[in-house]
Amino acid sequence: MGERDLVFLDTGDQNNELNLHNGVAWYFSQNWSVGFVPEGQNVERNSCDTRNERPELRMCWHSGGNALNGGYRCGDIYPGADYERVVFHAMAPMAVVE
Repeated sequence: MGERDLVFLDTGDQNNELNLHNGVAWYFSQNWSVGFVPEGQNVERNSCDTRNERPELRMCWHSGGNALNGGYRCGDIYPGADYERVVFHAMAPMAVVE
């Protein structure tokens, strides 16, 4: 979990650059992939992370053309394009009217 602007900070295409935030190493590109690994771990983005060190704690989705594309991994499971992906986010606090 993290701040939206930091989780989705563009780390570029075709590289292994990570953005450390809230104990997690995040990566994002509208035209390559989006995902995370535990802080202190490395990735192998080909376009998604194919590294198998602590696979149960990794997530990667393919992206391209400013959209998510089918597949890749959720932990050590490779579910394919027909699985639903869900991103939860916090709502802004509501103003109290007196």
